[in-house]
Amino acid sequence: MHDKTFRAHGVALKSGSGSQLRGRCPFCRKADKFYCSKKTGLWDCKSCHKKGNAGQFLRYISAMNQKALTAEKAKELAKHKDLSSMALGMFSIGWNGKEYTVPAGYGPDEALSDLRRYKIKTKSKMLSTPGAKAGWGGITQANLSQVKTLWVTEGEWDAIAILDSLRLNSLLDSSRAISTPGAGSLPKNLELLRDKEVLIAFDNDQPGYSGTVKLIQAATDAGAESVR
Repeated sequence: MHDKTFRAHGVALKSGSGSQLRGRCPFCRKADKFYCSKKTGLWDCKSCHKKGNAGQFLRYISAMNQKALTAEKAKELAKHKDLSSMALGMFSIGWNGKEYTVPAGYGPDEALSDLRRYKIKTKSKMLSTPGAKAGWGGITQANLSQVKTLWVTEGEWDAIAILDSLRLNSLLDSSRAISTPGAGSLPKNLELLRDKEVLIAFDNDQPGYSGTVKLIQAATDAGAESVR
């Protein structure tokens, strides 16, 4: 149910009327002003008047978290992952007070497909928002229409590392790096691969090999200029 989307990002909900739930608005912090439908995912705040669907909620939360990411927290994550803070910024990393957040896949209505969460700890994994759909990580960093080459990785950290390398080599005008949630999970909006040179950089293991074969076929069918 859609209420899990809101709860996963800090909204404590209680029963309202019918299928409606209510709670404190995460944006204006007014108690009992945030209303949502657990059936449709539609929501609105009676105080700050923000509203939308579940994906648009994730977009608002992501933007808020990006503003909350301090230089200190960015450096902490950069050190943990051996990445640069600048590269993290290009991937729209945020901080919700407990976890880092990583947006995936803007839709035509500027909704996010997912807002993934990560904690720095041993064997920590990236967690998707409950009920979210697979989305491309990294496409919020820039308009990809002018980009000729797309590197595709299985996971955000590899894509951020490639982004940093592209930045250091002054290649960001022509190349970008995007990620899938995993080798076996391909987002549906494959049209962004059309007319691109697609370079696949999945892990050198069986899931990575199987995912590469799957992506080669999908990118070819989507009209990629070349795939390798």
